[in-house]
Amino acid sequence: MKSSATTRKRRTVVTSGLIFGTFLIGWLPASLLYVLTAQGMPLHYVRSIWLNIFALTTLVLIMVKSLTNPIIYANSLK
Repeated sequence: MKSSATTRKRRTVVTSGLIFGTFLIGWLPASLLYVLTAQGMPLHYVRSIWLNIFALTTLVLIMVKSLTNPIIYANSLK
């Protein structure tokens, strides 16, 4: 039988992992896009529909990430 302290620690680790995972999924593509399209970088002057789709996708991921945090925190309070 698991103690309540062990259960709380496990839930804390799971919640922290979920928050960190959503952070990476939400911000890593946006950071990569920013680095690759900054002045002097390979994609700075490229105008492509795929680059625009990737930029739109990164914005959607950031918004979804912002929406998932309250859900994760609310579930961790149960």
